[in-house]
Amino acid sequence: MFIRLLLIAGISLSTMNVAHAENVLPLKFNPHESESWTQKPHWLYYNNPAVVAHFSINAGVGLFSVADSDRAMKWVSRLTPTEPGRFLVVTYKAQNIAVDHRREYVLYGNCGFDRQNNLLYPEDLVQDGTWQTVVLDLAAEDFECPMEQIAVNLQAAEEGSQPVFLLDFIGYANDIPAGAVVLDR
Repeated sequence: MFIRLLLIAGISLSTMNVAHAENVLPLKFNPHESESWTQKPHWLYYNNPAVVAHFSINAGVGLFSVADSDRAMKWVSRLTPTEPGRFLVVTYKAQNIAVDHRREYVLYGNCGFDRQNNLLYPEDLVQDGTWQTVVLDLAAEDFECPMEQIAVNLQAAEEGSQPVFLLDFIGYANDIPAGAVVLDR
């Protein structure tokens, strides 16, 4: 009986872990889902991974940071694909994220092997540490597809500056929220 209970508990625990391995849009940053974001240093273009890179969730907000000057880190989270809306809405705070001339993304979406899109660039961000809401027109970007992955990329801007990117909301919408800035590309 004891072994049977352990087996049932083990199956339940492994099932619980699988259930939290993927997120769903709209993305809600729950503390028990922090393990669903994994670092991907091998995805970095410049091969300059930060020694200290951090992701945490606090009060429903995802916090991404890199502590090393001139270093970077990428994180990825798998998504359970859901039917997209016309717009992608992102509420964020940003500071000290490097703007490079290669158009490296801050936020990236993947709808499958041949359907990928750099959703937000550093140039798109207001980097004053205040909450901002931006809207990306997925129809105009030809990216109306159910996303399977979402990734965040942070590159430190300069010596002594720690890049910080906080995400409060990422989700689909069919209407533009009041006060949101529509990205014009």
